[in-house]
Amino acid sequence: MLSKNRLIIAGIVLAVALAFVWGFRTQPLSVDLATIKRGSLAVTINEEGVTRIREIYTVSAPVSGLLRRLSLKEGDRVQKGKTIVAVIEPIAPAFQDVRSMSVLRANVKSAEAALALAQAELSRVEADLDYAGAEFRRALKLYKKRIISRKIYDQAAAARRKAKASVSAARANVEVRRKELESIRARLIQPGRPVRKRKDKSGCCLSITAPASGRVLTLRHKSQQVVSAGTPLLEVGDDKDLEIVIDLLSSDAIKIRVGAKALITGWGGEHPLHARVRRIEPAGFTKVSALGIEEQRVRTLLDFSDDQQDRTRLGHDFRVFAHIRSWEGSNLVLVPLSALFRKGNDWAVFVMKDARAVLQKVRIDHRNGDYAEVIEGLKEGDRVIVHPSDKIHDGVAIAGRALAG
Repeated sequence: MLSKNRLIIAGIVLAVALAFVWGFRTQPLSVDLATIKRGSLAVTINEEGVTRIREIYTVSAPVSGLLRRLSLKEGDRVQKGKTIVAVIEPIAPAFQDVRSMSVLRANVKSAEAALALAQAELSRVEADLDYAGAEFRRALKLYKKRIISRKIYDQAAAARRKAKASVSAARANVEVRRKELESIRARLIQPGRPVRKRKDKSGCCLSITAPASGRVLTLRHKSQQVVSAGTPLLEVGDDKDLEIVIDLLSSDAIKIRVGAKALITGWGGEHPLHARVRRIEPAGFTKVSALGIEEQRVRTLLDFSDDQQDRTRLGHDFRVFAHIRSWEGSNLVLVPLSALFRKGNDWAVFVMKDARAVLQKVRIDHRNGDYAEVIEGLKEGDRVIVHPSDKIHDGVAIAGRALAG
């Protein structure tokens, strides 16, 4: 009976000891695992940009004058050579000061006197013409009757021609004096004074037509005002002919080539758009970032590859986000970027082997925001820990759950 009780007590003690050991043993850490696979990798340079109409025409005032209020609005359609986009009228004369007005009035009196003198001279030479004409007619009759000589007849004819020439000169002089008087009187016109309008209204105003078909982009001057020659009035462009302008860092610009593919996102549409690099400008420029850092940027132009119907609502100077491919490859061993960490000067990952984490150094080459190309250290089928915490170290027991990819 005593032996039986001892066996029971020993069994209880052993069970308690086993439970104690089991309760305080090291539990494996739960980790997320990803399987190394082969696949394609595309390295992109991501940068914000804007859309731009390829050819923008700025309509400027060809002459100085009074610009009428523009009837067009931003977004209105225009046709090349047909749609009138602006009308310019002659401007009112400038104010004359008191001294200038006195001088002009005196000039008017002088011009009036000169005109009167020219008219008197015209009257005199007209009288001479009448006398010369009468003398010529008498000489003609006498010459026909052989009473006077041919010489006297020729003298009478020459005197009549001289008188006609004098009358023509006197009439021209009267017209000159009259126009001089009108010119001086015109300089007396002050702003606001009614001016006699021309009967021919074709020369009243200058109408400017659209230089290209498209839409009105911006109106520099909407209200009626006086403008100088060369003043920009509005901008016109074809909103169907769009390109993308991106200012890349100079270190990124040298990594891409003309013809490189690009994916356009963040433009507001449901689906991304496709584009290609058309030109990388050879000269850079300095641009200050939002953090106040001076950066060397290079302007890069892209053309859309999609149909215009896929981007009907995209217009001039709209914000977009471009992902330009600088490199791509296929059948590569890929590791999630979230599994990599630095170990000294090398890259490393934790590989799961026999339910334990094993530190493994790797060599990588190309990478993007999700994956990196493995050159050495991993093979297809290996399972690596993603987002390893500070509790993970070489040889620690782990229990993992697989992730997609």
